[in-house]
Amino acid sequence: MVQPVRLHSTWGVLAVLIFSSLIAGLGFSMGTLLVNSVLASHGYNEFMIGVHTGLASLATAIAAPMVPMIARRFGYVWPIIIASLAMALLYALMPTFPTFKLLFAARFLFGLLLSVPWVLLEAWVNQVSPDKHRGKVTSAYGAFLMLGYGLGPVLLKFVGIEGDLPYYVLAVVIAMATAPLFLLVPHDPIELVASEAEQPVVEHRDFTVLSEAPFLFASAFLGGFFMVAYFGLTGIYADRLGYSVAQGNELLAVLIIGGLFLQLPIGWLADQLGARNMIYVSLALAGVLSLFIPVLNYESWHLVLAIVYAALLQSLFTLPLALLGERFTIERLAAANAIFVVSFEVGSVSGAPLLGAAMQHIHRNALPFGTALLLFGLLVFQGYRRMMKRP
Repeated sequence: MVQPVRLHSTWGVLAVLIFSSLIAGLGFSMGTLLVNSVLASHGYNEFMIGVHTGLASLATAIAAPMVPMIARRFGYVWPIIIASLAMALLYALMPTFPTFKLLFAARFLFGLLLSVPWVLLEAWVNQVSPDKHRGKVTSAYGAFLMLGYGLGPVLLKFVGIEGDLPYYVLAVVIAMATAPLFLLVPHDPIELVASEAEQPVVEHRDFTVLSEAPFLFASAFLGGFFMVAYFGLTGIYADRLGYSVAQGNELLAVLIIGGLFLQLPIGWLADQLGARNMIYVSLALAGVLSLFIPVLNYESWHLVLAIVYAALLQSLFTLPLALLGERFTIERLAAANAIFVVSFEVGSVSGAPLLGAAMQHIHRNALPFGTALLLFGLLVFQGYRRMMKRP
């Protein structure tokens, strides 16, 4: 009998997981842009396209709390592989879905499937990360995931949106993210823990983690809230300030790329200061910089501050992920990560509509000033909680 290949170190396992996050991010962003472009070419308005886009996030938020039950029964690696291959197959079949309703159902199904690798990959990364390097590891994971998001539009520009080819390319990209995961079969966390202790690797109580770490999950909520809001509104905000939408989108691309390179230094600081303390720093600095956004431009040294600002907002995804590993035991990580994903997705669905409405009905600077209000609000909330805990 052929023995499964075993990776020789924890870092080998992490390398596979991080690579898969890169390709998965690329596939997800490319798929979102592709389907949205196809809908636009068929004459659907912005509202319907927006509803369509939010559908996958809604489905992921609905399904995520159920993922730990799947992990208890089947482990981590095989559910991730099966769900990922199903997503690839779904994209390969999308050219046969000519109607809005069928695409609607396909996107919802994609969101349901996406919840499995998202919850379990992040929990897995946290479980195998060495404690003294957790901040750097989760920052690298988040940075490569976001890099994949950034590469999606680039790949789509080369393959176009016409015909069946882009769907098949998408299916291949997702399959590429899946293939290395077969190396992790002998490293499945469920199997490893089960061989060492007679106890379930995932607790049955899922939503109790919310009351145990409200600051952590509120930070994840803001991470999703700002990520999607700035993705969707930066071009419009630039137009309100007198620039073109194209200039705003170019600036957004620069900020995303620049912010990614700063994630590892932020992760290093988290390892030195503690993830919780580094979240405080990110909230405070990003809150202050938010107040200066209306006077920044990308024709001077202000661009450096804008890149730092983008990195701090992006860290509201990677730092809470590191704190998750510090805060919860291995037995509870999958359940906690499910609620982490729910918090992030609820934020991602609500950010752009709420701040967009504020820009339309209150003031054009509601984007940065609303951001500052929420960032400082979370700091005040956490300060109040800590004061109440003191004897």
